Amino acid sequence: MKRFITTLTVLAVMVLLGCEKYESPVAPPQEQQAQSTSALDSKASLSQLKEKIEAGKVKIEERAAALKMQAAKFKQRQTPQVAAGGKITVPDDYATIQEAVDAASPGTKIIVKSGTYTEEVSVFTNNLTITAAKKGQAHVIGGFQVGGVTKGKIEGFDITGYVFLVGCTQVEVKDNEVKEGTGIILFGSVSCQVKDNVAHDNSDTFLFIPSGISIYYGGKHLVKDNVAHTNIVGILVLGGLEGDTNPSAGKNVISSNECNGNQAGIVLFGSHENDLGDNECNSNLLVGIYLLIDSDRNKIGSNNKADNNGEYGILLEAGSDNNTFKKNRARGNGNCDLNNHGTGNTFTQNNFGSVCS
Repeated sequence: MKRFITTLTVLAVMVLLGCEKYESPVAPPQEQQAQSTSALDSKASLSQLKEKIEAGKVKIEERAAALKMQAAKFKQRQTPQVAAGGKITVPDDYATIQEAVDAASPGTKIIVKSGTYTEEVSVFTNNLTITAAKKGQAHVIGGFQVGGVTKGKIEGFDITGYVFLVGCTQVEVKDNEVKEGTGIILFGSVSCQVKDNVAHDNSDTFLFIPSGISIYYGGKHLVKDNVAHTNIVGILVLGGLEGDTNPSAGKNVISSNECNGNQAGIVLFGSHENDLGDNECNSNLLVGIYLLIDSDRNKIGSNNKADNNGEYGILLEAGSDNNTFKKNRARGNGNCDLNNHGTGNTFTQNNFGSVCS
């Protein structure tokens, strides 16, 4: 992997009003030096964002390792009380969600009635469906941590805290509101779905980087139709498939999400071959779509929007190469709409108001 790039060097700014296709920028005339200075000043805040992501990566790796050990111990002693294919209602059959999960065999459906449940629920059993009886009426203060599970679903909850998947396959997180914690996190997982969730106000940096939705060292996920606002990052993809011959391969489909009003909308960090389409990344404090630390061969388009962000609409750090951008829009951003420091990136049929480098 190429060396991590720790600073952004802004060389020049060129304003291209009404430009629909990226072309090589030229050095700015003297009167544009004020805008160049503003771009340089943005380095501090972008650097702080990167530092937060890197610090969170270390914390989440430690937490994931602990959860894997916990899952292994649970599976050695598990004695399910409910037959496969059965149904459990909380609190009628069991007083807590955790008690219901511990009693369930694979294939069990757990229905949680309206109420407040102060629990950090650990799920280590395959193919459990855990769903709120009425969407948004079962309030979990704490969250769900799911370790080493194949298949399953968490659906319809109002969660103050987090949903954390480690080493999972084909688990669906759907129709939840996740707030005031660390969001929805997938670590070392493959082929999961995160759909129709709202993730907001996640700012707890004690455990993890507080993104609305985070993917660490996993891939082939579908992240679709979510709303992520008022987080540090709306959607973060870091690294890729664990054990892959190319450990930075991501191969996630990220589509039709709203990532507005965060510090950054969508961030790809050392992640490859992701497909982004129809996302809105507007009015973020720093940047709409940000590719950094060797994020290569991603497909950005079509119809992503990155408007009215504080610094940049779309920003590619040096080393983020051979990405394709087609039919995207970036306009009205603070410094410029496209800032490309990578090589081999191609831009066709885009609507960029200004380009700088």
